[in-house]
Order: sequence, then structure tokens, then C-alpha cells
Amino acid sequence: MALVIYSKSFKLYLLALFLCNGLLFKPLTATSLHPMVSMDAGESGFAFENRRCEADAGTLEPEDQDCLGNGTAAIEAEKDDSPEVPDGYEVIYVLTQGSGLVIQAVSGEPEFTVDATGDYTIHTLVYDPNTLDLGIVQFGSTTGFDVNGLLVQGGGTICGALDVAGAQFTVDDCSCEADAGTLEPEDQDCLGNGTAAIEAEKDDGPEVPDGYEVIYVLTQGSGLVIRDVSDEPEFNVNATGRYTIHTLVYDPNTLDLGIVQFGVTTGFDVNGLLVQGGGTICGALDVTGASFTVEDCGNRFIFPNPAEDQLHIPFSAMFQGHPATIQLFDPFGRIVFEQTLEAVNSIERISIADFSSGMYNVVISGTGSTNWRRSQLIMKK
Repeated sequence: MALVIYSKSFKLYLLALFLCNGLLFKPLTATSLHPMVSMDAGESGFAFENRRCEADAGTLEPEDQDCLGNGTAAIEAEKDDSPEVPDGYEVIYVLTQGSGLVIQAVSGEPEFTVDATGDYTIHTLVYDPNTLDLGIVQFGSTTGFDVNGLLVQGGGTICGALDVAGAQFTVDDCSCEADAGTLEPEDQDCLGNGTAAIEAEKDDGPEVPDGYEVIYVLTQGSGLVIRDVSDEPEFNVNATGRYTIHTLVYDPNTLDLGIVQFGVTTGFDVNGLLVQGGGTICGALDVTGASFTVEDCGNRFIFPNPAEDQLHIPFSAMFQGHPATIQLFDPFGRIVFEQTLEAVNSIERISIADFSSGMYNVVISGTGSTNWRRSQLIMKK
């Protein structure tokens, strides 16, 4: 009888019951043996042969990895020491996560895409599909240690090999370089003839990574309901109220602006998709933006009030094209500014940037179908 044992360690269990004087001999059948043991009988009695499992997983080392940007990161390993693959055996690569080596995926190549930060390992598995059923693996539950425990190298009975150490990776969040900068109001009209123009200017320029684009978003109200987008920070509105112009820096490959429904989607919704708002997409939205309060031209004479840099003086159609004089008086009644216009436009602007803070009286007079005069107190910030 010949006994063949496939094991790295020679372990022999009770194989036969016999009497020392040779009067009784009862060998066990091959089907009753340990799964790693085969048996053959010969006239000379038991012959023992110790054969090793020839499968070897080799070793891997990290080749390339990304940081987690836009919700994913690619990691890739390369062979450091090639595996030994006996005839009939196959090679797959196993992705595990954490120190517990929880299996997340398998692949025919040592490369994977992950969707969370953390520690990952890529392992080589050499196995015989006739003896190791990969159907037992439950992603997110089964561990590399579980699989290794089935193999001879891990104390089990199945010939195969797993590179337990594998190639290790630590995936961190990418640093999103997009920055929307800031805007400030530059110009605005009151609502006349159903429309008003508002315009912002850059206060602090945006940072735009390669492949990213810049657009400007118009929102209305404190809820920042999106009304329009434009390539320039200027819009025409058709109703009174509060408006804000925002800068949006985005990658069109990761942020689909088709999701925006004018009048429904808000600036807060878009911000929530971005890393800065707790989402996963690299981009930047200037949430504060440049704010404007648009009023009806018939309800006010001069705006804004209080003012810091510039006064806007609207003229109705009956006065446009006619001469007018603009005067500013300080609290002591002294004229600090005077300008005569040959033909006024719908909006005339005067600079008060160099004026001292305080109250001023603006007096406008002119001729049209009749002589007229209006005055308004304004506050210089």
C-alpha cells in the first residue's frame, strides 16, 4: 500500500487497525481519509510519500494610486515576485479593506476603483476552481483570513495560495483646488418698463483648475432659488426683490448642470453636491455672492440708500433727453457737488466715493414738458 499526503506539515491520523503479529489487517478506504490524503496499497505494506502544495501566490507591490476625488479613487498593484500556478489552477486578485481584510471585490487584474477613504490591500489568490468555491465569498463580510484558513498554508486542507500581506494602500481625500473667489455689486437699475439690469464685478478672482469652467448663477430670495446662468456676472430681471449673483467653478465631467431646474433648484442644492458643502464633487460656489435689492423706479428716486460708492438716479421717459441739474448739499446746506446734463438718460450715475460719511440732500431740477424739481435725503456709508 502507498500513502500519499499533500501537506506542508506531515500529519498522519489513524489509517488502519491491525494486530502486531500480522494476523489481522484492516486498512481504511481512500474515501475515509483526510481530504488532503490519497492512498494506494502494495504487497509490501504501507509506503509513505510527502508531497507539497506547489501553488504560490508570489508578492505584489503598489504601482499607482489616486486620492479620492469626485467620489472615487483608482488603485493598482504590480507583481514583485510572480506567482506559481500549477496546471488547472487560476489567478485572481482580491481587494480587501481595513486591518480585518474584509473582501470588497475581485478582479482579473490587480487594479480596482474604490469609493471611500481608508486602508486597502490587493492580494493575489492562486486556486483550483474544482476545490475552492469562490461562491462562498460574501463581499463586505468574508475576510481574507477566512479564505486563507481554508488553504493548506493557513491550516486548511485545500491546495492554493493567498498573498496575505499583499500590496497596501491608504486612500485619502483629494484636496479640491477649485475656489469661486468673491463678487461685489457693480451696477444695478431700478425696475422700469418691466426690467432692471444688475451687474457684479470680481472682488477676489476664482481659482480654476485645468479642465474646469466658470459660470455665473443668478438666484432670487433668501432661499437662493436659481433663476438663470450666464457666462458674465450680469443679468436682466423682470420683478422687484432680492437677487444674488454667484460664481460657480465646476468640472463639466462631474457636475451635470442639466440637473438644475430654474425656479426650483436652489444654490443650496448645488452647494450640497460639492465637497465644500459636504458632497463628493470638486467644485466651488460663492454662496454669499453679490446681493442686490431691486425696487420699482416709481417707488423711489435715488438708489442705493445708504450708498457707498455710487448713486443711481433714474429718470422717467418724460424727462429723458432733456437737460437737468444734479446738486448735493451737506448737512450745513453747502453745495458739495453740482453737475448739469444736456440730455439725461434713463439712469444717471454720480460718484460719491470720496465724500465723507453722513447725510446728504440730493436735489434734481430740470425741464421737460414743464419745469420740475425733486429732492431726496441719502446716507453716505
